[in-house]
Amino acid sequence: MRLFLPLLVLLTTCLSFAQQPFTDVADSSFRSSINYLQSRGLIGGFPDGTFKPRQAMTRAEFLAMVLRAVPQADVPVGGQCLAAMPAGVWYAPVMCQGVSLGLIGADLTQLRPGDTIVYAEALKIVLGAWQFSVPEVSGGPWYQPYVQFAAENGILSSLAYRPTDFVTREVAASILYRSMILAGEDRPPLPAAEPDAGTVDSDPAPLPAARACPTTITAP
Repeated sequence: MRLFLPLLVLLTTCLSFAQQPFTDVADSSFRSSINYLQSRGLIGGFPDGTFKPRQAMTRAEFLAMVLRAVPQADVPVGGQCLAAMPAGVWYAPVMCQGVSLGLIGADLTQLRPGDTIVYAEALKIVLGAWQFSVPEVSGGPWYQPYVQFAAENGILSSLAYRPTDFVTREVAASILYRSMILAGEDRPPLPAAEPDAGTVDSDPAPLPAARACPTTITAP
C-alpha cells in the first residue's frame, strides 16, 4: 500500500507555535537565520514562545525543517514505513517522506527519529534534499564528501567542528539558510556579524541530556 501525503499538511502541526517572534534568540549569534526562517514558516518553536537555540536537535526535527524548505512535488510514502512507526507520532510521515526521497536509509529499524542529529548526518540530508552534486572523495569516512562540499561552498566554511558533534537548533537554522542561498533561493544575505555555522561558541550553554555523542557514525 502506498499513500500520497501532501507535505504542507503533514508538517503544519509542528509550526503551531511559530506565529510570534521567539523570545530567546536575541543573544544568539545565528538570530538572523532563525528569524528569517521563522518568518517563512520553516521553523517552529515551543508553547512558551521560545526557540531554545542551544538545545540539541533530533533527526526528525531536522528532517522536518529541511522538507518544509525544499520545493518538490509530493512523493509516494510507503504504508509499510508508516505501519512501522508508533501510532499517532507526529514524525511518522516526516521520516517516511525522508525514506521515499532517499535522504535517510530505508532500514526501518534504524530511522532513530528521536536521536540527536550530528553534523555529518545533517549535511548528508540537507545536501541530498537540494540534490547538490557532491563530488566523490577518495579515502576517508563516508561523510568526507559532504563535509568538504559544505566547506568549499560556504555552508560550513570553517571546519571548527567535529562531524560527530551534536547540531544545536540555532546551528541547524544557519545550515539550512546557507543551503537555501547556495540553491539559488532569493533570500536576503546574512549580516557580516553572523558567524559561520561551524564556529564553536566560546561559552556554549550545556546541551540537554541526550544519547552519548558517537565516536563512529553510519550514514543516515
